[in-house]
Amino acid sequence: MDRKLIRQIALRSRANISPMCAFLGGVLAQEVLKACSGKFSPIFQWMYFDALECLPKDELPAEEYKPLGNRYDDQITVFGRTLHDKVTNLTIFVVGAGAIGCELLKNLALMGVGTGPRGHLLLTDMDTIEVSNLNRQFLFRDKDVQRLKSEVAAEATKAMNPHVKIKAFQDKVGPETEDILTANFFFFCFLFFGILTIIQVFSDDFWTSLDAVCNALDNVQARLYVDERCRYYARPLLESGTLGTKGNVQVVVPFMTETYGNSRDPPEKETPMCTIKNFPYQIDHTIHWSRDLLAGLFTTSAEDVMSYIHNPGFLQEVMKQPGRTQTIEALHDNLVGRRPRNFKDCVIWARQKFEELFNHTINQLLFSFPADMITTSGGNVNVMYRRI
Repeated sequence: MDRKLIRQIALRSRANISPMCAFLGGVLAQEVLKACSGKFSPIFQWMYFDALECLPKDELPAEEYKPLGNRYDDQITVFGRTLHDKVTNLTIFVVGAGAIGCELLKNLALMGVGTGPRGHLLLTDMDTIEVSNLNRQFLFRDKDVQRLKSEVAAEATKAMNPHVKIKAFQDKVGPETEDILTANFFFFCFLFFGILTIIQVFSDDFWTSLDAVCNALDNVQARLYVDERCRYYARPLLESGTLGTKGNVQVVVPFMTETYGNSRDPPEKETPMCTIKNFPYQIDHTIHWSRDLLAGLFTTSAEDVMSYIHNPGFLQEVMKQPGRTQTIEALHDNLVGRRPRNFKDCVIWARQKFEELFNHTINQLLFSFPADMITTSGGNVNVMYRRI
């Protein structure tokens, strides 16, 4: 009988810590979706998981595990007070506030990262919240649509744990934000007085101040850049990504494991919708956007209308789907609200659609990111746009 193992189980069996709850909750949620949809095979077997390597190697004094009467008692019971204090004083940089970024911020906040005297949570994301984000980016709500993801995510993190010290950036992590010329005032100073003022957003001092970096990015190019920075400054990196039902995670420890850039991912078959809609930077993105738009306007909607007309049970099937509201609204528009009655109506519809796509949407983006906007770090958004 392994007495040490039994003692470890006895001491920690009653503790609930957020990373394990997140892991088990994710597994159970996926099994429920499998059972409801019937699309994938559920797990018909026993599942065993342990992470004993995370526990202290040497038996610590009983005082180390004594509860303090706060929200972190379970974490102290498992890891001890010394490790808990180290966790609270970490400075961690989360790159991206999408689906993975929201999950990371939630777990870090519940663990108490950034609540100590020397700890901080740093977050950056230059994207705005879209309605399509709400189904899996759980820190956002309807009222947050068109707001900056980083700002809303920071507010939600503070709501979960008011003691977290978190700072939100709206800057892209890349070569263009290593050195950014400041706004017009300093440009004129340079012209007239010969003064060159540079703001370094993610500079040497910034990277060396970090204890670790968590990637929650949606493109390989940005992942490779962050990996290169972490390798250069010898900082641990938690790399992760999702695509449909698939997911991956990689822990990069300096001088111990291979880096993300050591093994290249295959070319991306799909491009994230937030990149396509707001910040396309390749010809492929615009082609993807136009193909999706064409299919949505002239294929999917027409097929839904024909199914509604010829299939009496179509509405019952739609009501079981997660995106039923958009489908029903599209049906109403195509059959009643905006149904063209003649050629003039078709011209009016086309003109309104043009204004919506190439005027209103662009103006909304410029409203959210005006040309003279100064980010929280003092950088000019317009400089990044020109470089993108």
